[in-house]
Amino acid sequence: MSSAASRAPQRFDAASAAHRQWLSRIKCFLFDIDGVIHTTAGAVPGAASALSALRQAGVGVRFLTNNAGKSPAMVAAEFEKLGIDASTSEIT
Repeated sequence: MSSAASRAPQRFDAASAAHRQWLSRIKCFLFDIDGVIHTTAGAVPGAASALSALRQAGVGVRFLTNNAGKSPAMVAAEFEKLGIDASTSEIT
C-alpha cells in the first residue's frame, strides 16, 4: 500500500484497537456548523450519533460558526430541534 493510500480518510470504527488508540490522543474536536452538523434541509445524517459517540468516549466537542447573526443560545435551540445535544458553552 502506498503511503498516500495509508493516509486516506477512514470511517471511525470503535471496534478497531488502532482507531481507539488514535482517538485516545484527541482532546477535542472542532466542528463547523453549517454543512457539517446541519444544512438548510436539516441535520446531517449521522451527526448526532457521531457527537454522542465522541462524548461517550470522553472527547470534547466544540462548534464554530462565522454566522454572527445567531447567538450561541439560538444555535443550541436550533440543534435541540434537530435532536443534537449542545450547550451554549460549546458554541463559538
